[in-house]
Amino acid sequence: MTANPLVVEHMLKTNFENYPKGIHFLSILGDFLGQGIFNADGENWKHQRKTASYEFNTRSLRSFVMESVKSEVEARLIPILQRAAAASGTTNRILDMQDVLERFAFDNICKVAFNVDPGCLRGDATASTEFMQAFEEAATLSSGRFFYAVPFLYRIKKYFNLGSERRLMKSIATVHEFADNIIRKRLEEKSANTEEDLLSRFIGSTEDHSPEFLRDIVISIILAGRDTTSSTLTSFFWVLSSRPDITNNILQELKSIRARNAKHIDGPYSFDELREMHYLHAAISEALRLYPPVAINSKLSLNDDVLPDGTTLKKGWFLTYSPYAMGRMESIWGKDCHEFKPERWLENGVCKQETPFRFPAFHAGPRICLGREMAYIQMKSIAAVVVERFELDVLNGGECPEHMLSLTIRMKGGLPVLESKLVGEIVGFISCKLSVNDSSDHEDIELYHPVAEVNSLSSTGSKDVRFVGTYGTGGIGKTIIAKALYDRIRCQHYGSSINHSLELEEQLVYEIISGSAPVTKGEFQEAKIEDACGSYPSFGDGVVEDVFFGTTMYDNIREMHDQMIQIQDSVLQTVDGGTPKEPRRSSTL
Repeated sequence: MTANPLVVEHMLKTNFENYPKGIHFLSILGDFLGQGIFNADGENWKHQRKTASYEFNTRSLRSFVMESVKSEVEARLIPILQRAAAASGTTNRILDMQDVLERFAFDNICKVAFNVDPGCLRGDATASTEFMQAFEEAATLSSGRFFYAVPFLYRIKKYFNLGSERRLMKSIATVHEFADNIIRKRLEEKSANTEEDLLSRFIGSTEDHSPEFLRDIVISIILAGRDTTSSTLTSFFWVLSSRPDITNNILQELKSIRARNAKHIDGPYSFDELREMHYLHAAISEALRLYPPVAINSKLSLNDDVLPDGTTLKKGWFLTYSPYAMGRMESIWGKDCHEFKPERWLENGVCKQETPFRFPAFHAGPRICLGREMAYIQMKSIAAVVVERFELDVLNGGECPEHMLSLTIRMKGGLPVLESKLVGEIVGFISCKLSVNDSSDHEDIELYHPVAEVNSLSSTGSKDVRFVGTYGTGGIGKTIIAKALYDRIRCQHYGSSINHSLELEEQLVYEIISGSAPVTKGEFQEAKIEDACGSYPSFGDGVVEDVFFGTTMYDNIREMHDQMIQIQDSVLQTVDGGTPKEPRRSSTL
């Protein structure tokens, strides 16, 4: 075993042809991965690599990946975390962030691989969830074959269909059946196929259209795409839970990017904006350095060889290198090698490239990971949203997690998190205050009830209509509170008039911003309305039933208080075109 960058470069690049994966490796994973690109050598590997290399470097695939990630983040990941935030104040519910990230990554890579949405993060797709669970078990049990003291023992268990081998064959059958059905249908529609996923690209760019070939390469891609991002982000969020200084640096970078591009906090980031996130990129790279998804890797020596450090290697010997150990080597990273320090990756504020032979998290040489850029796109998109909108409290956050080794490393017991307890308490309190029969005598939150005026606009029949706003300086958690409150109230009023209210709100805000509403613009600045409502026709924090609430940020708290009143007035003026009959008191926090 080695952790010497010179030896790693020798085996992965300089003398590449002498160090294939080898028949032992290929046979162990052959039942699961077949002859896919991650389980192939020689001409078979070269053929797949050439085809995959071309497809992974197309701009259209990058755009397809970006859109898939955006959709999954906005439609599923954020709502799940919002529900956790809303529930944390009144229940002891714990969210396993590792499980959430694995489901997200699995949904996303399946979308990219063959344009199928398993819906695992949503949790209501039985067949697809079974596919994900079978995939995970197949990967774990397949890797377990490497650890038998007697290498051929797994073959005996397989022959007699015993124990873990019986479970493995059952899981593999489930995975193959799911993939085969999709591939068979896609091949039947080949002439009319206009999809942008990898399966369609391989069908259109290679002569070998056998279902087995396509299944093997797609399963290999799913394996890499699912495990790399989820494993890295799990470690990343665990580290951030005890490093508020790094979290703050990331937030400052995101804030400057949004300000520079005049982008609202609810707006997704573009590819170019993701490339501007140098500090976040460095922090993710630091997580990869200390917690690489693939902790060890081995190659077979086809011929006798002498390594750069003078070690003699005989034909048929295995040479193993450890990215996990290399990430902790003082000779490579310096005396602070055990410290999580994103700054080591920065040079004049720009994230620098490190040679992959010192940092082999994505492998190196001719077999370097083709999906490296895709992985960073996904990881930065997720990390930016979670850090910007949520506070994750990791249970027992000060304790070093125990890892278990599969084909990639995973945290034993997952990554249990709770949303900020303070947020939960605030959300619960506001929810109580919004109750029609509120009997609370607390004055922490003021509520104004424009019942008659707004009710005439909403026409929902409600006798209790309220506007709730939060104001304050940047970073105090206004958006987190508002979004958590939105989800709480929506759950409480599920099935009533929420859809009508949302449509009404979008129309109202659009009219205010576009200038078609009967509102006197001289009474407030349009830019401030856009700050409160978003630059598109929707309150970022929404309308639920007949409850209006929104957030905005000002350095001058008094100015914000007055402005929230003006926004409230503008809504009422839109209703009847006149000045409200009584003084306005904004609902504040």
